[in-house]
Amino acid sequence: GESWLAEGKNAYSRLTPDIFRLKDMRIQYGTPYTWYTSFNYLYRAQKSLGKGNRIEAREILAYTLPHRVLPAVSDEAMYPAWDALDEWWTTATFVPYWSKRQIIASATKDVYASLLVKEAEGKALILCGNWSDESKAVSLQIAFAKLWDTRRVHARTVLGGGVPRLEGDDIRFSLAAKTYALIEVGRAGPK
Repeated sequence: GESWLAEGKNAYSRLTPDIFRLKDMRIQYGTPYTWYTSFNYLYRAQKSLGKGNRIEAREILAYTLPHRVLPAVSDEAMYPAWDALDEWWTTATFVPYWSKRQIIASATKDVYASLLVKEAEGKALILCGNWSDESKAVSLQIAFAKLWDTRRVHARTVLGGGVPRLEGDDIRFSLAAKTYALIEVGRAGPK
């Protein structure tokens, strides 16, 4: 977190997923891990970005959620994300996009997605972040057969993103620039 203040007006422009995993993930504060987001705090951001400017919570969440890191942000924009994650954060298994199990992968440049999985309940929550300055038509591949004994699944948007469309193991939805989506997927009942 705070070390990024040295970037000044560049803010997080040089931040990449690899740098985040190496430098900031799991070395900040507390459990669950919290990232101190200096450019979200108005009094700190004003010094670097100019009066009245700051990096919004939705952008911070795009960076942190696929890494199972909660940001320390200074506005109410976090409340819906906290509420949505409440039933998942400590009771589900985290499956990151870099996992060797290869359960989830993004076919969309600059979009990263990981899973929180509740195998016994037959459901998972996709934590998706768009790191790009452009809106994206997101395409994720999820190996549902590695999670459950069926490929018949349903999907619904919990927060952010467009309405998800399932096509086999692909899930597609729209996602605005520098923002995140939480999408629940689960086993579908018999026809």
